[in-house]
Amino acid sequence: MAGSEEWRKLTIVLFIFLSLASGWMVAETEGRACYRPSPSFKGRCSSDEDCIGVCDGFCNHGSCICTVPC
Repeated sequence: MAGSEEWRKLTIVLFIFLSLASGWMVAETEGRACYRPSPSFKGRCSSDEDCIGVCDGFCNHGSCICTVPC
């Protein structure tokens, strides 16, 4: 009887350990990013700071390009 009690405790400890370890192995992924011209920025931009105020974007050859999730 004592042997089965030890196996039961060992099984519980291993189950808890595997449950905790499997939680650490989950990797989060981000979605892809798409780039689109800003619909609200008018005129030509001169730096990335001009576009950051409108959207999370950057200035590309005078056009404000926004980064949006696909």
